[in-house]
Amino acid sequence: MIMDSKQTGENSLKTFLQTLHKVSILNNKKFDLILGAGDSGQVMIAITKIFYDYFHLPFPKNIVFPVYRYKKYSKRKLFDNSSIKDDYLKKEIPAEIDSILFVDDEIENGVAAKATLDLFLSLKRLSSYFVFTIIAEDGGVDVGKLQEENYSVVYYSPKKRIEELYNAISYIIPEKYVSLIKKSLAFENISCNNMQLLCILLNLPVKELENLKPKFNYRLQNIVKKSVPNLEELQLAYQEDLTKEIRDFLKVLD
Repeated sequence: MIMDSKQTGENSLKTFLQTLHKVSILNNKKFDLILGAGDSGQVMIAITKIFYDYFHLPFPKNIVFPVYRYKKYSKRKLFDNSSIKDDYLKKEIPAEIDSILFVDDEIENGVAAKATLDLFLSLKRLSSYFVFTIIAEDGGVDVGKLQEENYSVVYYSPKKRIEELYNAISYIIPEKYVSLIKKSLAFENISCNNMQLLCILLNLPVKELENLKPKFNYRLQNIVKKSVPNLEELQLAYQEDLTKEIRDFLKVLD
């Protein structure tokens, strides 16, 4: 059976929005902070912002760390993300935090979620017990292994991740944008995945290693602009289309 990748991406987007609606609207769950990891964290927080704006909810402070899960070429050795902390020491953080939301497109064994929370706690050690809520497609995470004494983990899965398909939500991008941006990057012998493409279209920085230190930067956007001078116009057009698609779906839930 041939999979319709765009339909798959739209399904992932809709089930994420449905789950966010269940948690924040139907269950009236409030969050003091939203956390994300890597390129997917950037994208999912941007989508969450559109959701909050639609329902006229105050959007919480948010932090996205350029987390790497594993060392290059090895899924056995975890990447040491501790150096990221230095870039976030002056980040404005709410004084009181009882509830944190972590959003991602998918979650496997929870490495990125745990690394993100550990980084945050290295910036602000919370004195009181808090709840760490995760919304991400289920890739086989054992939530029990994420629990610690000073917080509990609540996990909401929009749906099971399709086996061997990663970043499914990033396939929502129309082909006209995919081919244009990939072609412009190919001129510089650069390849990118769909989540990076989505970051570019949403004008979000992309995660890269700079001297072995994880950073967010706009290097790919600047390269694309060399051969696509109207990139900002295309970005705005896509952002408007995505916002309309999300708002149209939310009308059904509202």
